[in-house]
Amino acid sequence: MAELSYQIPSAGRAKRIMRIPESHALYLCPNSCGRRQGIRALRNGVADHASFLRFSQTDIVLGDYQNQVVDAVAQLLDAVRPAPRVIMLYVNCIDDFLGTDEESLLIDLRDRFAPVRFLLSHINPIAADMTRSTARNIHTRLYEALERANARDRAVNFVGNFEAPAPTCELYAALRALGVSEVRQIVSCETFRQYLDLAKSDFTISLSHLGDDAAALMEERFSIPSMSWHATYDMDEIDRRYAELAQFLALRRGDPVEALDWKERFEAALIRVVAPARRAAESALSVARAAVGNLPVMVDSSASLMPFSLALALLGEGFNVVAVFGFHLKGCDDAAERHLLQHFPQVRVIRAESHQVIQGYGLPEDCLSIGTDAAFLVRAQHVIDMYHDEGFLGFQGVERLAWAMVGAVACADGGTGANASRAARSGA
Repeated sequence: MAELSYQIPSAGRAKRIMRIPESHALYLCPNSCGRRQGIRALRNGVADHASFLRFSQTDIVLGDYQNQVVDAVAQLLDAVRPAPRVIMLYVNCIDDFLGTDEESLLIDLRDRFAPVRFLLSHINPIAADMTRSTARNIHTRLYEALERANARDRAVNFVGNFEAPAPTCELYAALRALGVSEVRQIVSCETFRQYLDLAKSDFTISLSHLGDDAAALMEERFSIPSMSWHATYDMDEIDRRYAELAQFLALRRGDPVEALDWKERFEAALIRVVAPARRAAESALSVARAAVGNLPVMVDSSASLMPFSLALALLGEGFNVVAVFGFHLKGCDDAAERHLLQHFPQVRVIRAESHQVIQGYGLPEDCLSIGTDAAFLVRAQHVIDMYHDEGFLGFQGVERLAWAMVGAVACADGGTGANASRAARSGA
């Protein structure tokens, strides 16, 4: 039976398209898929780095499109200046019917057009045997052009993030206190050489589920160890992660004295950097609790990749969380969801209900919505326009969220997304 679906507006938010510096994207697809990707590239300002080989129905029926790919690459390399160091090939759903021999195609391209590197990724595959998400696959592919470095340095990689953490985040200062020389992340790389330097780092931190396979890839290929630091707003958990990070880094240095001394080094960093950052977050949360009071709070998965973890942290701090909207769950927060359902049955979890059903839940408009999806559906009067935890990391992230809550409930117009976004920035 057909059902009417509702499109939740995105307020025109530009989304970053992740790319390797000095690379070029070649989309291999029918006209309709190419049009969609072209519009996306134009909207996000990367159209100069994208080309399209559009297949006709005849091309698809005859199966000659692979030879066309080779010809298209030759034309592209003649036309694009400066010549790209990497060409990313993207195929759409139709390739799951056609069954392209990817390895054979890549070997042919690499032999003919050396030293250009070629990588291939699937967009929106319909294959049922996919073991990880399309987004996760594409993100991992971005690191496959790296080469083993001749020497290592004391740098740390961030992976799994589309935006660099805020410069004010105490994690940077804590890493420096623990002897880290540089933080590297693909979103900050401006040249291909800087990208290759990722393989020189001696540690990786995965900031979301998207980065876990990329971190594992670098560990397998280059013996770079890693840890996960997915979004969390639990103060004690953040402290535990700093302790884990300090131990990892000390042991990685390979100096027995330094390895035994990790606890003292962490305590020194704690006094200088981490403890003041926690106190600032606790102070901001105290102000937020007073400002928000018993106002109902809702969290949605557009705001955080870990919405259930965020809801649990807010409940632990005394906020009146009444609902979690999980429309775009990534499977990385399942344990927190089970804990929430078991210990906080009064919190409603909304996954795929229709607009009419949601209206029947009686969720109040006079509420604070962390995320714009829930705000749109319940017409929330107070909104924080937060997206996938971007800019909210460590104790600084907790502090920023707290000040955003204060700003959202204080807005004279009821807390529009724009005003709440400004409030979040002022608390950064």
